[in-house]
Amino acid sequence: MLMSVIGNFKTPEMLKLIGEIYGKAKPGIVERPDMLEWGTGFAAPKLETKERISHRFYKGDKTILQQFYSLENQTADFYTLLSISLDKQKKLIKTKLNKLYPEQVKDVSFEIQATAVRSFLQANLVLNSEQELSGISNYFEKLLKGLNLKLSKSAIKAKAIKSKSTFLKQIEKPHMFGIYNASLITQNGLGAIIEAFSGEGIIEAGKALSRFEITAEPRIIIQHSSNKQSTSQNAEITVALFENNENQATVIAKQNQASNLLAIHYMFKYKSQYQAQYGKDLSKKWHDAFGNRMKSPKNQQKSSQYGLSFVVNDNAYIPMDNIYLSPTFGYIRVEGLAEDVNGAIQYLNNEMLKFVPTEEEFNAVNKSNMSMMMGGKDNSKTIYDDSYDSLVMEDVSAPENAKEVDYATFLAFGKNYFAPSNQIISVVSKADPKMINQQFSGYKSDIIAEFKGLAKERGFKTQQSPVKFKIPGGGEQSHTFYGFVKDYEPSDEAALTILSLILRDDIIFNIREQQGLAYRMTAGISKINGKALFYTKIPTLPQNLDKLVPQLSKLFYPELANDITAIDLEKTINMHLGRMMFRRLSSINQAYYLAHSYYFDGNIESDQKSLDALKKVSLEDVKRVARKYLKDDNAVEIVIH
Repeated sequence: MLMSVIGNFKTPEMLKLIGEIYGKAKPGIVERPDMLEWGTGFAAPKLETKERISHRFYKGDKTILQQFYSLENQTADFYTLLSISLDKQKKLIKTKLNKLYPEQVKDVSFEIQATAVRSFLQANLVLNSEQELSGISNYFEKLLKGLNLKLSKSAIKAKAIKSKSTFLKQIEKPHMFGIYNASLITQNGLGAIIEAFSGEGIIEAGKALSRFEITAEPRIIIQHSSNKQSTSQNAEITVALFENNENQATVIAKQNQASNLLAIHYMFKYKSQYQAQYGKDLSKKWHDAFGNRMKSPKNQQKSSQYGLSFVVNDNAYIPMDNIYLSPTFGYIRVEGLAEDVNGAIQYLNNEMLKFVPTEEEFNAVNKSNMSMMMGGKDNSKTIYDDSYDSLVMEDVSAPENAKEVDYATFLAFGKNYFAPSNQIISVVSKADPKMINQQFSGYKSDIIAEFKGLAKERGFKTQQSPVKFKIPGGGEQSHTFYGFVKDYEPSDEAALTILSLILRDDIIFNIREQQGLAYRMTAGISKINGKALFYTKIPTLPQNLDKLVPQLSKLFYPELANDITAIDLEKTINMHLGRMMFRRLSSINQAYYLAHSYYFDGNIESDQKSLDALKKVSLEDVKRVARKYLKDDNAVEIVIH
């Protein structure tokens, strides 16, 4: 290790301090957990991802195919010689590519990215069209891995001499020497300068290069030109609903002629009902099995033709990833390119219709791996969740079947749950809605959906008298809940949504910011099936309970209406609509909200109508519902201490 100490100090005293602090512990190895999400992208992970292809759009005229090959860490001289060797052969590579694919490749270039973490070779192919993307990519990889990268002795010697000459020129101008080599000195010390410019490093690098071959599997990024499609802001947007035959899927198609993307959202209905029949968590396992199938090399090669990427499940243990997690439905999200909409849909139709997991695939997803993510179990939180479930939520008429599931039961579940008749498919693309629906005309089976009607959500329990539930949990953190249920009129729904946001801010500011009694807490109004739950959930330290609990019943009061101003209302509405619009920017989320509106409300326009209603909420509306509903009759209080 090289250490530089710069500052105003006495050298003997500083050296003594350094000797006391550093160098006493023996060198060792620090084992760190593999966290793929925190990876640099080219660190050597123990768990390799199978998804090798990504698609991007950029403001250019040509498609650019980029292939990245991981390299073992080598000297700077080695990378210099490798760059020289590749530059000498790129013209030959281009010629061979165009011989097999005439006039398809405009340019070939190479870059080497050398970092302290990991180094990689970046190959850039500028293409005149996308017709032969897959073939060009595979043939280029074959050519690259077959190259003889060895340089002649004369070329290596010439480079060594040039390095010495460059060094001698630079040391005649010390200030320029420092500027040119600051990075090298900082990272590797002055010794690296001597090695780099002696010429000896070049000779050794030449020997290493003669034995070197490119063997790594590439990561591929395809940069598509965004200029190929119309980006007119006035492009017409149309939405159509197709309620097809009972053995087919319901199709919702939204046409956005300015979009370069294809977004397909598959919503699988009646998840909890089917799991009550066959087994708990089966939908998640089925989706995981399908996702794993789509990641296979064979399917990656096919799906890459359409730029498809898949999301098959939310992760309930990542707070921002469970926004749409619901017991009422499962989903698969597919995003791709709008170049060949028909081909992409037909490929997906085929894969989904013929999907029957093998026993090996079933065994892979049937193993629980949540213990890796959850760490230690919080017993008090488990008690709190169970208490909330029994005291606040309605009883479940058909609880999920908790028995252990075998392979045959798994297949029986999927045959019904995954059937086209149990799906709402919403598509956002540039294609005509009628054409989209025609592409699903053959997407059917002999299974008729067992369940009918709108989504059935589990509602809130109405108490006949106040309920107080307090028991020890034995954890380091206590959990509290306070809430009450009110029936509300449909005409009050928009105003209650705004009141919920104002109430949340009022309670959280009071408890968290002013008093410091909690950190991760929630409050507001939840609405299901014509009932509104006014609530606050506050995890806190046990020593805060004596101060917190007496306040819970005082957090909801009709007099809040007197404190709400027109400025509060305008700010709240604008912030909420901004968040809602942001969620609906992407095509795939637009597809989700269309399906959700149809499944939950029977009207594909319900989501938009609810957003429009918020814009019309007046100050008097909010004050009125605050005075009308903020009375905590028959409240439920839960304290797990």
